[in-house]
Amino acid sequence: MKTNLPLRALLAIVVASVGVLASCADEGEDLGCVSPADVFPISSALKPGPTATGLYNSVSAFEYADRARSHVHPADFYGSWRSPEDNVVTARAFSGNHPSMYNVVTRERSELFLYGGDPPSGSDAQVVKFDVERGEEVWIRSLDVSADAFSWPGLVTAHGNGDLYVVHGVQLARIDAETGTTIDSVELPIPAGVLASDTIFNGFNVTSNGTLVVKSLSRPAGCTVQGLSAVAACLDVGPFPPSLVSTLDPETLEVLGTVEMPEMILTRLAIAEFEGSEFVYMGALDDAIYRIRVGDSGALSLDTWVYEGFSVEGQPGSTEVVVMGDWIVFQTTGGLGTVPMTVHVVSQADPAEFASLDPFDAGPTGISLFPGSLSADPDTSRIYALDAGRGQVGCLQFVEGDEGPELTRLWVVDQTTLNLATLIGPEDARVLVTTDAPGALMALGSGVDEYDEFVVWRSAETGEELTRSDALPAMGIGLSVNPGFSGTILYPAADGTLYELSPRGVDPVCPTG
Repeated sequence: MKTNLPLRALLAIVVASVGVLASCADEGEDLGCVSPADVFPISSALKPGPTATGLYNSVSAFEYADRARSHVHPADFYGSWRSPEDNVVTARAFSGNHPSMYNVVTRERSELFLYGGDPPSGSDAQVVKFDVERGEEVWIRSLDVSADAFSWPGLVTAHGNGDLYVVHGVQLARIDAETGTTIDSVELPIPAGVLASDTIFNGFNVTSNGTLVVKSLSRPAGCTVQGLSAVAACLDVGPFPPSLVSTLDPETLEVLGTVEMPEMILTRLAIAEFEGSEFVYMGALDDAIYRIRVGDSGALSLDTWVYEGFSVEGQPGSTEVVVMGDWIVFQTTGGLGTVPMTVHVVSQADPAEFASLDPFDAGPTGISLFPGSLSADPDTSRIYALDAGRGQVGCLQFVEGDEGPELTRLWVVDQTTLNLATLIGPEDARVLVTTDAPGALMALGSGVDEYDEFVVWRSAETGEELTRSDALPAMGIGLSVNPGFSGTILYPAADGTLYELSPRGVDPVCPTG
């Protein structure tokens, strides 16, 4: 796949390079460029390394930034706010072709790790390490997943102890980040009477001390449909087995605790520390949000806190939960909706205390659709909702008013995305990074999976567009544009190409080294 740079991008690179070389010829003159520490203050100040908090200290150690799944990353945007028309986005492709990419994480500055693969379609489940500077593969670790097993994306995470942990099928593996060697692996607990070939673990999370938390998802016996399609296609085959949630010791992979949920849990797990305890939040297949209390030793207990009965007719249930301070947040796009979706903000202290708002009006398609979670900024109490069916992205402001919690609409823009949004930059200058695929719904409705997609950077406060990339091959549906170091954004295209996008303003960045 060619990476086509616009003419203005090439000119900008040439001008910047000439300017730097000319200015560096005379050490007594101003370099004519901006220090990387000034351009990328957040990621430059970040010191990558192991931590005792469960996740490696890095820009994107986890799927959605942190245990709360906020999508707020310690990353930078380098572009002009005063004259956005001068901003330029350049792109480069990493080596190799990697079908069915799911998530990309960082560890050290020079490292990038990719999880992907889809055994039923003929591509091995695998973890790939890249050298960021060279853009080349360092090692590839294939994972043992049967081609006839239930297929659903797993996850790779850079753990606080420095190793990688990956869920694939019904197994969890610990991998040496330097060499790609599998240190240990274990088969995870599955519900009684359910076949391992009908079960997957769609991701995992970690507690504040690094304990691993996993959740099973099983299709009914006799269902052979793969992926997310099984949820709708297999409703008539039989009941979905209830999910199991388990904790594991990250050093020994010993199972520490297991609890059976009242029903099948569709969404991934969000973890919160609240009033001295640690809780795991999750959304069920129907309209219910549950939470589990995690004990100091990893023991689990289903909590009495439940938020349910929130969906109106035509709404399919919840997306993944995001934790925002003392509140949990989600939107009702857990499937295909026929009425406008709703954003809910619910108190961790009391589920009877909540606020809700429909951020978007009825759209031209008459449907509501978004295959993933919203983003929620705990520093600003702003929530970023997305609905591809409505073709809109919007920002809501949450306040804990004297008469109860309130949600208000700050801005809404026309933009169609089937992928999750990322928040970068300092609290007073947040930038929302999303994709825009104007032709996606029409293409998918026609059975076509090839369409143009753009990455868009917006002011998180006002919605103003700051810059966007040139057209890229469509991104995999339901994925996230996570950041790397030095202001980059990582884009896993559905054609198997991993791109690194770099927005730049008018001032060149001084070379390092």
